[in-house]
Amino acid sequence: MQTTTLTDLQEKIPMYIAKPLADTISELRAIESKNHEMLASIRHSRKIQGHIMCGEHNLYQRFPESFLIDKPKDIVSGDFFWLKEIDNRVIIVVGDCTGHGIPAAFLSVLGISFLNQIVIEEKITTPSVILKKLSKLIKTVFHNSDNCHDGIDMAVCSIDYNSGFIAFEGALRPAYLIRDQQLNIVKGSRHSITGNHTDEYKNRLVRFKKGDMLYLFSDGYADQFGGPKNKKFLIKKFQKILLELSVHSAGRQMLELERLHAEWKTDMEQTDDIIIAGIKL
Repeated sequence: MQTTTLTDLQEKIPMYIAKPLADTISELRAIESKNHEMLASIRHSRKIQGHIMCGEHNLYQRFPESFLIDKPKDIVSGDFFWLKEIDNRVIIVVGDCTGHGIPAAFLSVLGISFLNQIVIEEKITTPSVILKKLSKLIKTVFHNSDNCHDGIDMAVCSIDYNSGFIAFEGALRPAYLIRDQQLNIVKGSRHSITGNHTDEYKNRLVRFKKGDMLYLFSDGYADQFGGPKNKKFLIKKFQKILLELSVHSAGRQMLELERLHAEWKTDMEQTDDIIIAGIKL
C-alpha cells in the first residue's frame, strides 16, 4: 500500500490554496513559539515567587513536624505562606489574594513585601496591628480608592512560647486548633484587606500546649468542585477530615489531603489556588 506524504499533498494542492495554508501554518507556529516563551516566563516567575516567600523552608526549620500544601491553579499563585521569628515570637501568615494567576501573584508579592516591612523592619508582632498597617499600605498602593475590589484574605498568628498563648486575627480567614481530636475554630474579622476597614481588626488570644495541631489555609480546598454531583467539597467536610487526620504524622496528613482532593476533583479543573499549613506546636 502506497503512503502519501505531506510533500505529496502539498504538490497536489492548487497554489491559491497552498499559499494561504502555508501562511496559516506559519502563523500557528509563531503563536506556538510565543506561547512556549510565555509559559517558560510564567514558570520562572513561580520560582521567583517561591524565593520571595521562603515560607516552606522557614516552616520546616522551625516546626519539623509540619506540612505545607501549596497548589496554584495557574502555575503562579495568589495564595502564600509566610513565617518569621522575631522577639521570641513566631509570626505565621497565610494569605489568599483576590483571584488567581498573574494578577493575584502580583498582589501576593506586594503583601509579602509589606509583611517584611511591618514585621522585620518595624518589629510589629501583634496580629491586629499587622493587619491594620497592611490595610493602610494596600490602600496607599491603590491611591486611596474606596472602590478597589482587589484585596487579601489573611490569617495571622503570633505564637508566644513564654506565655503559652497564640494571638490571632484574621481578615476573612480563621485558624483551627486541634487538641485531643477537639476542633477549636478561631474566627477572625469579616473584612478582607482592601484598605477600607483598618479599625475592624482585634486580637483573639488562644492558649495552646505542646502537641496541638494548628491549621491555617485558604478557601481553595473547600471550594473545589467535583464529586458525583459536581458540587463544592465544603468546609464541614474539610473540618471532619482534619479531625480524623490530626492524630497522624504531618507527612501522612499531607498525602491524604492531596489524595482526597485529587479523588474529589477527578478530571475537573482546579477551582482556585490552594494552600494548607498544618503545624504541630
